[in-house]
Amino acid sequence: MSKNNISNDIKNKTNKCPYCDVKLNDTKLPFCSYCKIKISYCKKCGHAVSNNLKVCPNCGEKL
Repeated sequence: MSKNNISNDIKNKTNKCPYCDVKLNDTKLPFCSYCKIKISYCKKCGHAVSNNLKVCPNCGEKL
């Protein structure tokens, strides 16, 4: 799989709250509208990540 295909797969992946698993909207709010917990996003791929992680589980980028 080429790098472009991987990037497209990451961009098209639905983001879910890392705490309650509810689908997040595309506005990237700083908190989950359902559970109200603060959410961080990976700077490389935009994946929602829990605040205690050191590496993005989606792309492997150091957080």
